[in-house]
Amino acid sequence: MGLEKGTNFLIKNGLIEAAVDFEANQERFEEAFKLAENHAKYKLPEVHLKYALHLEDENRFKEAEEEFIKANKP
Repeated sequence: MGLEKGTNFLIKNGLIEAAVDFEANQERFEEAFKLAENHAKYKLPEVHLKYALHLEDENRFKEAEEEFIKANKP
């Protein structure tokens, strides 16, 4: 189905939380942040946490630290 079509399908069927999770799990963090900001602000800390873990895996520790703080997980 493709990433974009998958996200659109989830949104169209009222599954915005699943769409945010899908984007974050595909490491499409910019899109995950946009969706969460526009439709599910309560999901932002979760997206920040997933992004922080991703950055940590890439040894980008300073950036990861900032994202952990935004996720309320210092």
